[in-house]
Amino acid sequence: MKLMELQQLLIPKLNIYKHKDGYVVYLPERFTEYLPKQAKLTILLDNEKIPIGVVTLFKANSKKYAIKLPKRLGYLWDDLISKDKQVTLVLEKLTQGV
Repeated sequence: MKLMELQQLLIPKLNIYKHKDGYVVYLPERFTEYLPKQAKLTILLDNEKIPIGVVTLFKANSKKYAIKLPKRLGYLWDDLISKDKQVTLVLEKLTQGV
């Protein structure tokens, strides 16, 4: 059975993690088959939309994918981590140019 191609994917209740080389969000395995290689990322936090821009997803291990978040917003990521707040990701598939 062929799946319909999704243009937008909403992934709720994710934690942000700090590593020595930056900030990362790990994506649940159940979304793997729907993930694009690149996407326009928006983070939803409470009632606020935070546009991040184009991101490239990478394989964090043999099963999970992850997104590296921009260091320029490190102050925000640190605040969310310290308050143990979860975020919702909106991934929009990039359209191919004509």
